[in-house]
Amino acid sequence: MAWWLSLRVPANPISAAKAQISNLGRTSLTMSKKQDYLIQAQIAVAQLYNCGAMYRETVPVSEVLDGQTVWNGDVEVFDLHGHPEAKRAYAWSHLGAEHEKSSHFVSVLELPPVNSARTAVQVQLLQDLKNRKEKPV
Repeated sequence: MAWWLSLRVPANPISAAKAQISNLGRTSLTMSKKQDYLIQAQIAVAQLYNCGAMYRETVPVSEVLDGQTVWNGDVEVFDLHGHPEAKRAYAWSHLGAEHEKSSHFVSVLELPPVNSARTAVQVQLLQDLKNRKEKPV
């Protein structure tokens, strides 16, 4: 099984999953959007790995190479329940080709060499670079 996967998820989250992230509250529109985003990420992770996924925390990650920021964003951390190998997964999103209709979620399992949100991003950046090199121009 691959240690990284991605999935397109519709922008409309499943409302039943909202109860699982109730600790965020709904004090503002921004919090509501964050809650919806976390639900979408949770659903994506659960579908990708065919197991339960419970939101744990958000970790800010910034990767700098030769003085240039190559990646900056929040990584969502999920505890996995029922996965045969990993206890945790890391996930984040990028806008898809249809900016208003979908997000492209990237998820990386916590399997060696991945042991943190930062190493998950690093591994994905290396994979993206490898994919670009293999793609004919």
